[in-house]
This record gives sequence, structure tokens and C-alpha cells, in this order.
Amino acid sequence: MSLSLPDRLLLLEESWRDLFVIGAAQFLYPMDVKILVRGKGRLEGGGVEAFERAVEETAGLRLDSNEFSCLRALALFRASAGGAGARGRRGGCGMCRPWPRCRNTRSWCSLSQVQVPTTDNKIEYPELTTTLCPQYTQRSYPREPDRCSRLLQLLPLARRVDPATIEELFFRATIGDIPLQRIISDMCRGGASDPL
Repeated sequence: MSLSLPDRLLLLEESWRDLFVIGAAQFLYPMDVKILVRGKGRLEGGGVEAFERAVEETAGLRLDSNEFSCLRALALFRASAGGAGARGRRGGCGMCRPWPRCRNTRSWCSLSQVQVPTTDNKIEYPELTTTLCPQYTQRSYPREPDRCSRLLQLLPLARRVDPATIEELFFRATIGDIPLQRIISDMCRGGASDPL
């Protein structure tokens, strides 16, 4: 099933922070955040510490590329625990609880039908946490029976990072005061063929 442009935008807008933290842990660790903090008056110490902690704990698990991919899929199609749904619902269809800004008012929406492609078939989102992740970690890391649960605990850490901290550390000098969420949305809309 293919998601509509509004649904794809919604997923990216709600999960870009998580995806950035995961990517930083995979590709930028170890990094000295203090170098980035110098001369940035807008940053709060707690935001930088939350970012550092999330990146360090994610990198500390020494995830392999398959686990990073699974973690990205979980962040993108996250369950309501610790996700955007925890901030309260502002509407939507009821099937996509994690996305309080779901624009679908019907009894179903395409977000509830999401299937994550794999090499041999399609896996529905709940199966990532209940089947695919545990099976993979048990097979690949038999001496670490709690590895999947530790992997799942990384997502709430990424959710605690303030998006403004990431914007200030990595993007403010380039994008100015424009929220990164808006830039992501504009980029996706610019390359899309179906209008909103």
C-alpha cells in the first residue's frame, strides 16, 4: 500500500527528530557536541544533554545495520507509547493514535494500513515490535535476550530531544529561523506530483 502525500508528510513531520537522532548515533558518533554549542546563545543545557544522552545510549548498544533500519521503521511508524499521541489527540480517525494531527475523519485511514516492506513479504507495523524485532535479535544475539526491549527503549530517549536543540546545533546557521519541519514539508511538496 502506498501512502498519500499528506500521510507521508505527516509521518516525516512527526518523526524527523527521532530519525535524526538515530542517524547521528549511527553515522556521527562519537562527536564532540561542545564544539557545536560554542557561540550558540539560544541553547539550553538540558536540551543538549538530552541529545547527547540519546545519541550515546543508542550508539552504546552497538546496533548493526539491520537494527538501525528496524529502529528507523519503528520511529517512523511508532506506537503510541512515548509518541506524539502522548501529547494528546486533536482529532483524527482513531486508528492512528500516535498522530494527533491525522486529517482523516473517517473510521479508517491509510496510516492504519501501513505495511513495512521486507525482502520476502510485507510486515504490518505491530509485527515489527512483536515478531520481527524479537526474532532477529534472538537469532543474531542469542546471549542478549533483552536486546529487543533495550532497542525499543531508545525511542522514548529520542522523543525527549527538543527539535529546537537539533535545529540550533546543526541547521540554524544555514536555514535561519525557519522550522526544519516546514523545510522538510516544503521539500516533499516540491518534488511531489499530486497537489495537496
